[in-house]
Amino acid sequence: MASLVWRFITLHPCGQRMSCQARHCTYKNVRRNATRARRHLRTCTGALALYPDLAQRLADADRPHAAGPVAEALGGALPPIPANVLAMWRTNFAAVLLQAGLPFGLFDTAAWRSVFLLISGGRFDGPGGRRAVGGALLTSAVAAVDSSLARFLEGCHSVSLSIDGMTDASGGGVYNVVIYTPRPFLVATFRMGSEPSTAANLLTRLQGALQAPLLSSFATSATTELAAGASVLSLFGYRRVLALVTDSPTTMVALRGMAVASGSFLFAFGCGAHAANLVAQDAARVPICAQALRAALLITVFFTRSTRAHALLRAVRARLPAAGRRVGSLKTYSRTRWAGEGATIAAVGSNLPALDHTLLENTHSPSPFDVPTPVTDAIRSPAVRSAIDGCVPFLLFLARLVAHMEGDATPLSSYVAIFACLRASLANHFTGLSVAARQAMQSSIERRYTSFSDPLVALAFWLDPFWAPVRTRLSCLLWGTKSLATLRDAAVVFLCRPDNAARALVLAELASFADTEQGPAALEQSRDLHPVMWWRLWGWRFPTLQPLAVRLLAIPPSAAGGERIFKALKTVLSTRRSRLAPERVDNQTRLRFNTRQLERADVLAAFRRPTVEFELRALLAGETGAGAPAAAPPAAAEPDSDGDGGGSSGDDVSNDEGGDTGGGHPSDDATVDHLLGTAGVDAAVDFLLS
Repeated sequence: MASLVWRFITLHPCGQRMSCQARHCTYKNVRRNATRARRHLRTCTGALALYPDLAQRLADADRPHAAGPVAEALGGALPPIPANVLAMWRTNFAAVLLQAGLPFGLFDTAAWRSVFLLISGGRFDGPGGRRAVGGALLTSAVAAVDSSLARFLEGCHSVSLSIDGMTDASGGGVYNVVIYTPRPFLVATFRMGSEPSTAANLLTRLQGALQAPLLSSFATSATTELAAGASVLSLFGYRRVLALVTDSPTTMVALRGMAVASGSFLFAFGCGAHAANLVAQDAARVPICAQALRAALLITVFFTRSTRAHALLRAVRARLPAAGRRVGSLKTYSRTRWAGEGATIAAVGSNLPALDHTLLENTHSPSPFDVPTPVTDAIRSPAVRSAIDGCVPFLLFLARLVAHMEGDATPLSSYVAIFACLRASLANHFTGLSVAARQAMQSSIERRYTSFSDPLVALAFWLDPFWAPVRTRLSCLLWGTKSLATLRDAAVVFLCRPDNAARALVLAELASFADTEQGPAALEQSRDLHPVMWWRLWGWRFPTLQPLAVRLLAIPPSAAGGERIFKALKTVLSTRRSRLAPERVDNQTRLRFNTRQLERADVLAAFRRPTVEFELRALLAGETGAGAPAAAPPAAAEPDSDGDGGGSSGDDVSNDEGGDTGGGHPSDDATVDHLLGTAGVDAAVDFLLS
């Protein structure tokens, strides 16, 4: 085999260097190595073009070692594969490898090549080396997916965009631009480099991303039309890029305002799931929830990090199902997990009987392990049990609402409905919390919604027939100084100015729709239909509202798709591949994420109202009154975000099965372990609550 290789590779006079004979090939003046030379010849397009029989001769040389059994079983040598078929095999195999987020050179080993040659009768040795897979094959695979996505986007009536940033495994900052149809797709990625991440700089980069080839068929600026006196309502009829959704650090808030003022978007709002997550963080500061969370963390930190305590708890818990009591594992706490407080506290609450048995068995053990006094007190304290029982129903319900708002098919109307219904329900429900605690939570919900939302989001609530039974009950709630009805009217004014006739027509159709949606037929139809589908089927009676409702309600209330892209990015750019070129990282991430989204069914057609929305609506059935806090305590001044929006969408929940030691950032886990070993469990919990 080595002698065959040197017929197509030029050796330098020194005998230690070699070069490919293809004219434009960059494989020149490299150290002599027959294996690497053979690997290069298999994938070099220049060499294969220069020597048409090269691929076949290399395969023939391999056949005695790898294809003998196959050839014998089939009664002789297999026919050669045409070059175009072989190229198709390599392309398809590489596309699957790249879509899985695997390293480019994963199958570029002698062992894998021998397997491919064996099963193909010596005719196919794999997709090629990492340069081929990460080069031409990656480019062609991305081009194919981009082409499919471009055709899909041509049929989308309205889209929204989100922008979110994170620090990747290489230590650099990366921003993703995601388009929602409502299925999310990654359309552009950029890095700020040495530039400061100011709102103006981000807007410039975002406007550049809007000119990406994938968005070439989209009108991305309404400045000319608005300057000519066109109303926003008229733009809703044909503009497809409608809204910008971000989380709410100060920079992103400023970016939203500048993006709307520039005409790039018709309106903008803060991520609903992020706002609800901040409500959960506010809840964790309410005394009863703070007491339960601290006790839960004392227990969880100790029992997930002490090997003997962990093993004994698992043994005790394994015996409980035999007594008819099945208990789940402890859930570790992460400061970046969205609405994760409820999961941690509830897991400890369900484990309290097993924890009691664990302490008892340890006491009678011939060689007991030391249990810190704060942990023992937390397990045996009646006050802790009462606090857990009081706060868990609300926190778990809130976590379910956050998870629902992260759904791709969740209509924009659910944004207002969730915040308003939850706020109103606190007046007469979740009585395990004190009156003062419920008033504090109502104040938090009001504050978060007011700072995140937009009047057009409130209008979406008035266009969803599912919420008709509770709309009157909620319309009197004040958000700042405005009710939902006032916000709806402000949205109509924004849409129709300066056309007063259009404003009157929209208000008249809204009144007519309000009469229609109260009927039993409309309510029954709205139970299992996405509101967009409802308006497509029955909205013909409201010709002005129909195109507005179809486009507005299709917008998701959150930017959770961007968080899922960061998970795909972490798969591609792992700590073991941190030197991968940014362009290749972006291409493989886009290929991996967009391929999976294109394979999904129509999320609007498959949508069914989740149980949590029926439960939320049922909480307010038959109630009257404002439900606002009578004397809410003053809200403490605090930022709207604890970071740069790197929430985890709740998917990083870890448990104590298998010895998992944390569900958060690795640096947090290391710090907790260090504090636990040096300063004690109280210091470790103080860090997690900081």
